Amino acid sequence: MEDGGWDTLNIWLETARDDSNEPLLGELLEVYLTMPVSVGLLKQNSAPKTIKQLSKTENEKVKTLSSLLVESWTKIIRKKESVTDNNEEERKQQKKYKEKDAEKNDKYNDKKDGKDSEKNKYRERDSKDKDSKDKDSKDRSNKDRKEKDKHKDKDRDRTKREKSKSSSSSKESTSSSSP
Repeated sequence: MEDGGWDTLNIWLETARDDSNEPLLGELLEVYLTMPVSVGLLKQNSAPKTIKQLSKTENEKVKTLSSLLVESWTKIIRKKESVTDNNEEERKQQKKYKEKDAEKNDKYNDKKDGKDSEKNKYRERDSKDKDSKDKDSKDRSNKDRKEKDKHKDKDRDRTKREKSKSSSSSKESTSSSSP
């Protein structure tokens, strides 16, 4: 049927209808009844329209067979539409769920970002505090070193003075004892 058989049957159907060949129409309609069809195949040519017109004819056999075909094909089309509608409804619902999930994720991320920024603020503040403490500690250490150096310098100076005094006093005592 996919390789031109459907079109050939359609040509024979139209020829039989145009010639009013009711026995051939009956045989062709029986062939159509036994064939598996799809919505795509039904859209391929004008056979469905021709058969629907035959359901209004006066010949009982042709009328009955064509009516059965129209009914059968209508069910196939409705079933396909129903599946399509269901799929479309499913897609819409999935889209809604995805949108809701996206909104939830956005809200969660916003909250998370807010918390993260708060955490970052705390980290920055803590880092600044630590830097400040380190600086203070270094400043204190430098100050302590400078004071120690001052004390050392003072001690050296005192020691020098004492040495100087002691050496001058020993010179004096040597000079006073010599005459």
